[in-house]
Amino acid sequence: MLYHLGFGSNVGNREEWLNVTVGLLRNGIGTPTGVSSLFFNRAIVLRGEDPEKHPEYLNTVIALESVLTPTQLMSELLKIERTCGRNRIEEGRWGDRTVDLDIIACGDVVVECEQVTIPHPRMHERDFVLIPFYELSPDWIHPILGCSLPVLIKQISSQNQAVSGMGAV
Repeated sequence: MLYHLGFGSNVGNREEWLNVTVGLLRNGIGTPTGVSSLFFNRAIVLRGEDPEKHPEYLNTVIALESVLTPTQLMSELLKIERTCGRNRIEEGRWGDRTVDLDIIACGDVVVECEQVTIPHPRMHERDFVLIPFYELSPDWIHPILGCSLPVLIKQISSQNQAVSGMGAV
């Protein structure tokens, strides 16, 4: 199955965390078939919190061919996060992180269970996900919303606009 994974980092050497992550994905999880341009954006924070007090995020989308089921893949992604030093309990939902991995989509597959929701439930609100995803799969249609990526990108009214693209890793 072809998965699209969201990668984000705002702690330490963010580009190196991306390289480490891609290497770990190759280690028995699947075959990365593409990495989008790198995008930088402000941190998403709780209402009333200053995003400028958090380091800027590096975000990208990774296309991954894998035989794993969505729940198996999510389990492996959480292991990669822990290997890279992420502690979801200490950081909380909006904390700074070395590595944040999400399954954004898997073709037209729809999954909703305790471990994972596909497509990602907030992907359509995040230009830093949609724009790099579009680079890798411009013809993808959201299987629930029925919208193409260009339509979703036009609909965004996010505060967290991607600052700049930087080229693929």
